[in-house]
Amino acid sequence: MTVIILVVCITVKANDGSYRSRGGVIYPINETKISLEKEILSFNVINRVSQVNIYFEFFNPEQTERKVLVGFQAPYPSGDNSRPLSSEKLISNFQVIKDGVILPYKIKYAKCEDCELTDTLVFQNMEDPFGYFVYLFEVVFKPGKNIINHSYDFPASINVTYDQVYKYILKTGCKWATGSIKDFTMQIDMGKNSYFYVSDVFNNSAEWLIVGSGKVTNKSFDAFIYTSRMVRILSGNLKINVKNFKPTENLEFGIISNNSFICNLLDKDRVSKGIYVPLGQMTTNLKYGPEISLTKDDLLILRNAFYAQYGYQFKNKDLLKYFSQFEWYIPDPNLTLDKIVLNEKEKKFIDEIIEKSK
Repeated sequence: MTVIILVVCITVKANDGSYRSRGGVIYPINETKISLEKEILSFNVINRVSQVNIYFEFFNPEQTERKVLVGFQAPYPSGDNSRPLSSEKLISNFQVIKDGVILPYKIKYAKCEDCELTDTLVFQNMEDPFGYFVYLFEVVFKPGKNIINHSYDFPASINVTYDQVYKYILKTGCKWATGSIKDFTMQIDMGKNSYFYVSDVFNNSAEWLIVGSGKVTNKSFDAFIYTSRMVRILSGNLKINVKNFKPTENLEFGIISNNSFICNLLDKDRVSKGIYVPLGQMTTNLKYGPEISLTKDDLLILRNAFYAQYGYQFKNKDLLKYFSQFEWYIPDPNLTLDKIVLNEKEKKFIDEIIEKSK
């Protein structure tokens, strides 16, 4: 029986696993010879779409070539997404390049990450769709080092709590020979003036670095089953590097509230104690359990929260003290008000606050 192996990398999730043919049906296995030596994974989020670029470096210790079936897993989107007509709705600009050649692919469907692959018509006939699309392509691994370049785009998942959610399957990376990724690097660029969470699925030796201006804060919270760390970027990106990385959990990152760094999920303990009023969904008719009555001081805080998020250093000592309690606040003594350009939604919200203050 011919052995067909598969690497899996995905959209809303991504994957590096192994598969074999059994009577024409493909199912996952562990690869025992080809090792994953290096992976550089880059996410660049623009207008709620993540542009993904991946560099894979594999090593084939054998003296002969091996033909391997590689697959890209694209799960059905979670949250409040509309049902796509096909897997093409999930990702776009999908390409895999080996030795300067773009590889052809075909698409299959699976009910779970480790389930057998079947025809996509099974998914299309479901009343309540779920599962994964898998893009399959063949790779010839020559003896020694082999480099694969992979790229694609996929939109954010959303739900009532999170503004943007992005997922990537990491744990199947340990299915390759040696059971680990020898050198793993991940970069996340969410754009300027961003505040986002990243699930901490890395080991204690992982380096979390900011390339540019910003900081990895000490703020953490439980996102679904993961413990996540909050990252504040003024300009630049987050970089995480891990050696001999054996992934046991999958990756998730995203934005809780795009227009408000003060949010219910992260700071509900302060809200419940009445220490501050959250921006919530950017309305002055705020609710957190019982309706919150807004005072003039509350409205002053709401009005200036946007300037705080841009990094304005307040001359008002009370405002400076108030916003300094948040780890995302990085006051810039060189920033003047005339350099801050508010978007239309922020302007409208501030006008609403001014009207309410009257």
